[in-house]
Amino acid sequence: MLRLVGVLLLVLALSGCGAANSALWSFADESIIQPVSYLTYVNHQFQLNVDFEQALPLMGFDRASEAGFTGEGVPVLIIDFFGQRDSWGSEHGWAVLETLMAVAPHAEYWRLDLDQIMADIQRDLNEPFDPVLRALYQALRFWSSAGQGVINMSFGYIETSGLCTSGNKYHASIHSTIKRLWNNNINLVASAGNGGKFFPMYPACMPQVMAVGSIYDEDVEFAEWAENEATGFSGCTDTEVHTGDITCFSNRGEIYAVGAFAEGYEHYQGQQPFTGTSLASPLAAGAIALLREAGLSAQGARKHLSDTATRTQHGSVVYRVLNVAAALAGQAPVPLQTHE
Repeated sequence: MLRLVGVLLLVLALSGCGAANSALWSFADESIIQPVSYLTYVNHQFQLNVDFEQALPLMGFDRASEAGFTGEGVPVLIIDFFGQRDSWGSEHGWAVLETLMAVAPHAEYWRLDLDQIMADIQRDLNEPFDPVLRALYQALRFWSSAGQGVINMSFGYIETSGLCTSGNKYHASIHSTIKRLWNNNINLVASAGNGGKFFPMYPACMPQVMAVGSIYDEDVEFAEWAENEATGFSGCTDTEVHTGDITCFSNRGEIYAVGAFAEGYEHYQGQQPFTGTSLASPLAAGAIALLREAGLSAQGARKHLSDTATRTQHGSVVYRVLNVAAALAGQAPVPLQTHE
């Protein structure tokens, strides 16, 4: 089947300056994290179509649902853009939310708006200028995760050199904050990025974060993914690819989920399909939520999801494809512990 489509390069170009030496609590604002009410969700709902429904059985979500897994009560925080950015519109974060709700419908959803974080940085001009660090610190201080949570981040920096190493000025604060979340029994999941690189972008490149790459949900004769000058992506073409093959635009991930052509949101950007690792990440985050519902710890859920993934080979690359049914085999939903 001939498909010509331009990939949505949902990659954020961010830059920081100065030393991260001010107190993080100077900008802390508990109101920035909001629970997602049913009414709020309905007001932003997009319509799932058959192509997206076709993608879910490929990863075993249909069998997970039949077994009674819904993500019941598991707190899931979506760090994303829910405002009015000119480049993506307000739909990106809501499309990520609906993806998660399709596979973990009874999870407890929260949102943290990166538009507000970016506006705060531009307004107060105070350190730290890294929006991911600010967002994750807000989650650490104010998110009621009760030691059961999952954080999804469907965005990334263009440049990763230095951001995940000790050579970056924010590295110590970033590493400390992410490690504290991880030690607090919180899973962190992020899109690997859409630049066709052999490494994931920040924050997916951090060791405590599960980086999610993109695969096709159908056989494709030809797909041309457009270049993007803003991100430096030169574009790429896939020919004669098969269901489960890695998309040429996907950065390398720890695990892979459907990111094309799951046209799950017919209203996204005006009939343009929601594609890319931004789609793949919430599918993996939803799978983690189901494993947390089964009683696994953050470390246990991540390892188990990776260990039970379908081992696949595309050319010389061997990789893991999300297999939720295998991950949940022998598991059963268990009530979450009540935290005082």
